[in-house]
Amino acid sequence: MTWEEIGTLLGMLLAVALVLVLAYVCTRLLAGRGTLFSRGGSRSGNLRVVDRLPLGREQYIVLVQLGQQNMLLGVTPSQITLLRELNEEEAALWDEPHLPEGAPGAAVRFQDALREVLKQKKP
Repeated sequence: MTWEEIGTLLGMLLAVALVLVLAYVCTRLLAGRGTLFSRGGSRSGNLRVVDRLPLGREQYIVLVQLGQQNMLLGVTPSQITLLRELNEEEAALWDEPHLPEGAPGAAVRFQDALREVLKQKKP
């Protein structure tokens, strides 16, 4: 391999790297994330989306914390409705699991579910 071929190869690698960096910068700017190198997220000043529960297609219940206030909102494509203001105790209950582990309908960790499926497939 000659020096000319090595130079051409390095030039192509540099061009590919430049295209990848430009694609990253463009997607960050077009996604509307504000500043170029910010980490995004659902927090803006004193407003924070604590949790979101889908009810149907484009319908959600959203728990929003605004400073010390906690609000339960119903969100659809056409409107946002305040369902209820929650006090601190009610908002804290939102994060706690309500079903005992192993009960029907309780959340199952992916590892546990995969382990069960693999046990069933063994002869």
